[in-house]
Amino acid sequence: MHKVWMDSYLEKYPRAVFLDTDWYGPDVSLDGLKTLPLDWAFYPDTLSSEMLERLKGAQIAIGKSPHFTREMFAALPDLKLICVASTGVNCVDLHAAREAGVTVCNTPSYCTFSVAQHTMLLMLALSVNYLGEARTEAPSRYFYGYPVRELREKTLGIVGFGNIGREVARLSMAFGMKVLVAEHTESGHSVRDALPLEVVLQEADYLTLHAPLTPATRHLISKNEFSLMKNSACLINTSRGSLIQEHDLAEALKEGIIGGAALDVLSEEPPPPDHPLLHPDVPNLILTPHIAWSSKEARMRLIQSIEQNLVAFLDGNPLNEVVVEDAGTQIAGVL
Repeated sequence: MHKVWMDSYLEKYPRAVFLDTDWYGPDVSLDGLKTLPLDWAFYPDTLSSEMLERLKGAQIAIGKSPHFTREMFAALPDLKLICVASTGVNCVDLHAAREAGVTVCNTPSYCTFSVAQHTMLLMLALSVNYLGEARTEAPSRYFYGYPVRELREKTLGIVGFGNIGREVARLSMAFGMKVLVAEHTESGHSVRDALPLEVVLQEADYLTLHAPLTPATRHLISKNEFSLMKNSACLINTSRGSLIQEHDLAEALKEGIIGGAALDVLSEEPPPPDHPLLHPDVPNLILTPHIAWSSKEARMRLIQSIEQNLVAFLDGNPLNEVVVEDAGTQIAGVL
């Protein structure tokens, strides 16, 4: 018997609600979760308007980015654990969770290799104008209009040097790139020999973001930062959309302040039709629909991590717990 529940749940298993099983794909098994001593409810997807009703009486909630507000905690007095099936936990009001006595766990490191691989894909796509339109004129005219660039001897700036940032650095050095790490303590990662962000912005041919989204990192890259970058530099973001001030990015691309951008994430997903980066006059922009995390291998590790979190919590020893303190948020694992 899992000891955290021994006194309170001798007659029945605690209720656990998995809010969005469709996210993880039909090729990834949930059988390991189903063997746990829990009273399960599985939903393929859950709208925000459906969460309260589905979680009524539940002790455990699991989902990729379930939005929990202070009002929701007040309405769900039985809730004891939120397992966020992601590294970032900006979807949960952590202060309210602490006050309500709710443990919040994340699932760190499951997609390190998948996201690093996608980051390299985007960098390569930017270097060869992969999404350029087919042309009928001589190839040389096309190439000179948007020159293909080698990554070798180019400078990559990395903001956020956790697991993913380190893996991107390793892959980039295999291409012969010079890697600079931004010294930005508010990103959650401190690195010896890191440089001030302003220096990295000025030197980088490519800038890639791997920092968590916190109040301190929201709009970390905006108009001022774009003005420091080379006009040929390219920005890549596979972390969180709100690290970038998106209106400023749209203007920087239209005005040629930077050379290009490739994003797997936006501040609002799915984006509204009037999103500034969806306007057809924004040039040199590649968008992918938040798929960097989604390799089969990563999704399998994600489900395994959820299972490990649940077992540890049931045994009274929470794993990958996100702790909010007065000085800020301590996230289990790093991006």
